[in-house]
Amino acid sequence: MAKAHRSFGLLVAVLWSLGGCATGSSGMPDYGSESTHGDDGGGGTDADEGGAEDAGEDAGEVDDEGDSAADAEADGDTPCTTAVECDDGIDCTFDSCDNLRHVCVHTPEDAACDDGSPCTTGEHCDPALGCDPGTTIDCGDGIACTRDECLSLTGECTSTPDDTLCAATERCRPALGGCVVPPPCGSDAECDDGNRCNGVETCGGDLGCEDGTPVDCRDAVDCTDDVCEPASGACSHPPDDARCDDGNACNGAETCDAVAGCRSGTPLDCSDGVDCTEDSCSALTGACSHAANDSRCDDRVYCNGPERCDPVSGCSGGTAPSCSDGIACTSDSCDGTTDSCTHTPNNALCSDGRFCNGVELCSGGVGCGPGTPAVCSDGLACTTDRCDPAAAGGAGACVGESPDRDGDTYGDAACTGTDCNDGAAGVHPGAAELCNGGDDDCDGATDEGYVCPAGTSRSCTVGGCTGSQACSASCTWGSCVVSGTEVCNGLDDDCDGLSDEVFACRFGAVQACSVGSCPGTQSCVAGCTWGACTASASEACNGLDDNCNGVTDEGYSCIMGRAQSCTIGACSGSQTCQPGCYWGACTAGSPESCNGLDDDCNGATDEIFPCRLGTTIGCTNACGVAGSQSCASPSCTWGSCCAAAEVCGNGCDDNCAGGVDEGCVSRRILFLLDLCPGSSGYGIDHVTPALTNLGYYGSTTFVYNDASLSAQLSSGTWDLVIVDEYYYDLTPTTMDQLNAHVLAGRALIFSYWDLFLYSGHALLSTAGVALSLSYSSPPPIYRWITSPLFTTPNAVPDISGYTDTCNTDGQYLIVSSATAHAGYAPFPFPSQAALTVNSSSRMILNGFMPQIVSQNADGDGKPDMVELYENEIDFLL
Repeated sequence: MAKAHRSFGLLVAVLWSLGGCATGSSGMPDYGSESTHGDDGGGGTDADEGGAEDAGEDAGEVDDEGDSAADAEADGDTPCTTAVECDDGIDCTFDSCDNLRHVCVHTPEDAACDDGSPCTTGEHCDPALGCDPGTTIDCGDGIACTRDECLSLTGECTSTPDDTLCAATERCRPALGGCVVPPPCGSDAECDDGNRCNGVETCGGDLGCEDGTPVDCRDAVDCTDDVCEPASGACSHPPDDARCDDGNACNGAETCDAVAGCRSGTPLDCSDGVDCTEDSCSALTGACSHAANDSRCDDRVYCNGPERCDPVSGCSGGTAPSCSDGIACTSDSCDGTTDSCTHTPNNALCSDGRFCNGVELCSGGVGCGPGTPAVCSDGLACTTDRCDPAAAGGAGACVGESPDRDGDTYGDAACTGTDCNDGAAGVHPGAAELCNGGDDDCDGATDEGYVCPAGTSRSCTVGGCTGSQACSASCTWGSCVVSGTEVCNGLDDDCDGLSDEVFACRFGAVQACSVGSCPGTQSCVAGCTWGACTASASEACNGLDDNCNGVTDEGYSCIMGRAQSCTIGACSGSQTCQPGCYWGACTAGSPESCNGLDDDCNGATDEIFPCRLGTTIGCTNACGVAGSQSCASPSCTWGSCCAAAEVCGNGCDDNCAGGVDEGCVSRRILFLLDLCPGSSGYGIDHVTPALTNLGYYGSTTFVYNDASLSAQLSSGTWDLVIVDEYYYDLTPTTMDQLNAHVLAGRALIFSYWDLFLYSGHALLSTAGVALSLSYSSPPPIYRWITSPLFTTPNAVPDISGYTDTCNTDGQYLIVSSATAHAGYAPFPFPSQAALTVNSSSRMILNGFMPQIVSQNADGDGKPDMVELYENEIDFLL
């Protein structure tokens, strides 16, 4: 499909559906929502987009309109089922498929050929050859000594007199026909023409009157009329909505804001709410149309029957085919994998419910047949096997009977029976249990019903001592027999009523004792011996040995009342141990002087002066350049504000070297400024302030669309090209020019929200990246490496503050030969790069959208994105 500039909103719905992006139901772009250019995650078509898949569904359907593909070819038209098949390769035609005749229609759109320059006219679309560039406005005034030009912003013609084109004694006077010898004048008043817009005329004596400098009323807003009032010289800027009209009735009425410029209109909503209709809007008339497309209703399931589209009520279901074969024992169904009926035999429908008769079978096309009688065998040689029709409640089942050698009517447990001893008739399930140490009733337990099983034993206790007792032949417990040895533990281990009686003391006992003149206690410790005597008095802060251990005031910081020497900074002094046994404050001091020291020992340095000697702080000089200033002697006052390097073009001695702009060279910079128009505002221009701050504004050429960018790239060599793109798509020609620019060793900063439009272009290979995924809302951007892009000349933090007025997205980059300086993950990750520099360090690629970054996280008064652009420009130049 041919693609026009998005400034006119033409053809976008078709183009974006080809690119894997969703469009609104009206068929026209909605720049206020993510649906216009967001990634749907799978590259497929949406419910109301129609597409190659729907075209495939219609391939086998009857042409209800009676005009087949063969008819179309016979008429000289291209047959089609979808708009995708109708791409004629002409950028300015709207290619569509006529849903009634099923032939391609190629409608020329002149608005798609507009190069965006008011200095050209007559651009139009030739459906066979493409865009005709039209003609350039002739601004010649017929005066040889004037320089004539067309203003690229407004399309106005200007003719500027140039005296250098005349003889030495002549002056250029357009009103007098060109170069003339001016009559002499005596005063400035004689030269005043009464028109303040022409500036102040002056008298040059014998050289005659000299023209003044005309008032420049241009406000850089393309859609306003810039008017100068002759009587006062005052400027006014009335808005002109007609200058904003993009010629597309489907986009609504565009208006001119005297400050912000052109504002988009409200696009017409052509959605009829019916998913199976193709909704479109005529760019010329704004009329909506809704063509029914049965292929959008087709669920591709044969078993559901053919679906149809009603332009009012939408899709209606088909009638499922009948699959009955008349055989009662087959399960009849429709197989969606083969698009055919199946008839599966179901043997369960033939069963007579009698196991011994065998399994009755269902044969397709015949019905039920008899089964083969069951043959019974349980695989055990010891059993007798047979099929018993009365078993299983009369349904029949195979049975295997076990042997009964002792004749007690219970089969042997060794051969599927329950008799645990088939050699003793008195032992079987249900027999009486005896006190004999055996299992008489085959329940797995011995001598149950008695106090204990004969011959067994268990543990027992007498007091705190353990022992054992045995079960007698009469199945009753005997007496508990115990033994024990005394150990040092404070317990009666041998159960004689005494504890630790064989040791010097009982473990844990306490008795009184003394340490010098201090009373105390001692305890019976491990091994049952008496431990050391511990004084009971506690040490107090009183200068005495309260616990008789030979040490005074231990456990405190100092001995109460004692003194020691101390220092505060460079000051010597003394301190005394206070009540409570802690050192008091150090007492010292001398007069303060400007030396970076705390002379008076009060905890502050040079506090009586404007600053502390040797300290450095950040500052901004008269030109707004960030730098630093230091506190100098002998009076501790702040020195000059000096930057690390000279900023070119701002007229300041930024580095305090005694000169202005030393070492600077002229740079040629080309900048495409393409701001997005969002539903809640416009994108933010961070590049122009960055160029201004670096002193490059005067050497920068500004362009605003693809055609102007391409023309400037063709016209000369540029040191740096900056592309901050949103609204216009770049043509392959322009992309080729940018790639050649970088390959020639010149610099490029490329910022765009949807690089997938250029995924196959060589510029991405030159950038050293591939594309991973799109994001639908901006994630934080983290610095990955120590990079001058985040340190020079500005310190730039991580990027996380957005306004997102454009309701747009960006993409994750996969690094091949480039270096990733930042990405969307906190740490380097191969497929999550956001900002890269190619291997030649001549191209910076911003995979995110700088226009929506709004933060000033470092609080220095300058937007962080302006600082990042300054760093990127400084890095490349």
